[in-house]
Amino acid sequence: MHLSSISSSERRCAVPNWLKALASCVAVVAALNIIAVVVIGALDGPSPYFARLEPGLKTQTMKGFVARSGPPLVVTVGSSIADMGFDVQTIDKLLKAEGVQSAGFNFGVNGAGPLVFRELLARVIFKLAQPKVLIYGVSAIEFNASSDLFRADQNKFMASAGLSVARDGLNPSSALRVAMFSAFPLFRLGELIWPNAFVDSDGWNWLTRKDFKAEFNGQQRVTVTWAQQRAGLWPEWANERYRKLLFGYRPSAEALSALADVVRLCRDHNVQVLVVNMPVMTSSTALEGTVFSEIDRQNGVRWRQSFEDSLQTELRRLGVPYLDVGTKHSLPDDDFGDPFHLNQVGAMALAELLAPRIKPMLQSD
Repeated sequence: MHLSSISSSERRCAVPNWLKALASCVAVVAALNIIAVVVIGALDGPSPYFARLEPGLKTQTMKGFVARSGPPLVVTVGSSIADMGFDVQTIDKLLKAEGVQSAGFNFGVNGAGPLVFRELLARVIFKLAQPKVLIYGVSAIEFNASSDLFRADQNKFMASAGLSVARDGLNPSSALRVAMFSAFPLFRLGELIWPNAFVDSDGWNWLTRKDFKAEFNGQQRVTVTWAQQRAGLWPEWANERYRKLLFGYRPSAEALSALADVVRLCRDHNVQVLVVNMPVMTSSTALEGTVFSEIDRQNGVRWRQSFEDSLQTELRRLGVPYLDVGTKHSLPDDDFGDPFHLNQVGAMALAELLAPRIKPMLQSD
């Protein structure tokens, strides 16, 4: 009787086979996701976001935009600073309120400089559509000849799966990386490694959020302020990255030459160009005690001016319209997600400065 009762109890506590199978499937999927994170990280670099896949994904998004709405009249390009800073939807609304038809697309790409956009414009963007206006948002980060990190990033971009997909379509190597990125939902594992890098739109999750892609055509948005980030959300890896990007600043002749090539490409395609020196935070109080005040001390007080002088000299030589926002703005600190990136409120404010400059360009023959 005693043995029988034990046997009955064991039978009641036994795990059903279907539950065992389900647990095994979950374990396998989790393992595959972790392997995907490790493999793509090894293939595309140890960046806290897989930015170098982004050109291919942006290309697919732009193809969808063209299929739905027709070719954009305005295309904005630049690094994440432009991706977050150019609010093409607000620009469209402001221009339409003035009776000017506008349809904008933001092709900003995290970490990409003029060398990458020279390739993207020639081999991708101008093959998908020929806009009437191209807005290029620049910052000192993409024009520092002393930054081995930025130079290495550009070389990785040129050999990346994302650029290969954008330029040539899928091949076996790039298809593996993009398929792995698209297929495995646990890429938010990255948020455990780099928590709250950009809070609402960190590089790990923005491509997986349908509302981002649907509403903003793949454009990133930051909803927090620099004060909120500095209060505890700003990661140490970002400090180290900015040091490597901006220490020892000296203008890059190579990047300026690539920018000149971008201008020539646009003219060859009858596309008007406006170069925008993107706004940066200037409040010494907000920057004091951060990596950004450290950069100012290391580079000297005129380092920003050396960037602006070299850029303006090249643009005057090329005869290119230029909007120098840079440090010449009245945007409050709360319009910035960090000292180089506007948040959503700041991007809307910049749109109000841009719309009057874009309007006559769209109205010209």
